[in-house]
Amino acid sequence: MARNINQPAFILISGIVALTAILIVSHLTWVFVDVIILSLFFAYILYPLDKTLRKITKIKNRNISAFLTLAIVVLLFVTVFINILRVLFTELSGLDLATIEESINALMEPCYDLIESLIPYFNQEDLGEDLSNLIISVVWFVVDIVTTGLMNFASNIGIITMKCAIMVFLSFYLLADSDKILKNYTELIPANRIVTVNKFLFNLDNIYHSLFHVFLFVCLLGGFIGAIGFFLIGVPYPVMWGSIIAIFSLLPIVGPATVYVPIALYYLVTGEWQIAVIIVIYGQVFMDIIPGNVIRPKLMMTSGQIHPIITLLAFSTALFVIGPMGIIIGPAAYGFLLAFYRTFVEIESKTQLDLPNEKETEEEEEEEETDEIVEREELPKADDGQDETDIRN
Repeated sequence: MARNINQPAFILISGIVALTAILIVSHLTWVFVDVIILSLFFAYILYPLDKTLRKITKIKNRNISAFLTLAIVVLLFVTVFINILRVLFTELSGLDLATIEESINALMEPCYDLIESLIPYFNQEDLGEDLSNLIISVVWFVVDIVTTGLMNFASNIGIITMKCAIMVFLSFYLLADSDKILKNYTELIPANRIVTVNKFLFNLDNIYHSLFHVFLFVCLLGGFIGAIGFFLIGVPYPVMWGSIIAIFSLLPIVGPATVYVPIALYYLVTGEWQIAVIIVIYGQVFMDIIPGNVIRPKLMMTSGQIHPIITLLAFSTALFVIGPMGIIIGPAAYGFLLAFYRTFVEIESKTQLDLPNEKETEEEEEEEETDEIVEREELPKADDGQDETDIRN
């Protein structure tokens, strides 16, 4: 005979089982939490491209449009990534430190004469050797970092490939079923809270549009401007440098100067100081000032009305606390909190407007009392003779 279990015991057992299942699933998926976050990020970033592609091609099937969108992005990413790896391997294999040392000595020759005229016991050979050793040590330090990164990438190529494949598939399903997921979510909301949730989602979309779409657009614009400028100046591999500038522009503290300043120093060391000056001026004006200080704040204030201070905190604080994933988690957290605050303010403002004023309430009560008195005075009095007649009848 089946044993009857009371409702509290059943709820307790069900809760323990559900909590255990949640903990097991969380433990199993924790290794891929970065993949899940990146998939959500890419699905949201690529949604406008998917929507535009459907308008242009008239494709109604969401699976086809999502596949084409991801195919275009993956193809561009793989092409740029392979090009960067090819250039790095080519340049590192042909690196000649002796030529760099000769270029440094030739560049510092006028400085040696000036220092010798100012300092009586100046030893040109010792200073030149020390300076050359310092610059060569810096070059070797950078080369060692790049080489170590490439070796780590090569040793973990299997795991990286698997994570990238999972990320592409998750992004595909999120992109294809985004409308269905949002519809199923809104159906679970109580009817009296749908308006509030819709306001919150509207504010959240505007804020995320500014923090992600606008920010990414400005970074890509800076990389494109950098590639065009390097091509016109004559810098080798302009597409690769433009791609690196777009990536470094995502880091607010780092920025494009991390790329064009070393390039300018290279031309300065090799004796082409005119090109070095042109690169610094072009990079400062067209890669730093115009995109970062003119275009980005204007677009962010227009679309999501986000103050630059919030943008700086969103992209900087989480980067130091979490690491590279903070570029996504930080703006997502700040944007969520800002959307919640704006929705709360809008609802409270509407509630205050809907509440009647105390003076108006007192006037309405006085009018109602006056109307009641008037109605009582206007009521017809009963005729006694008529009533007696009606009673006899």
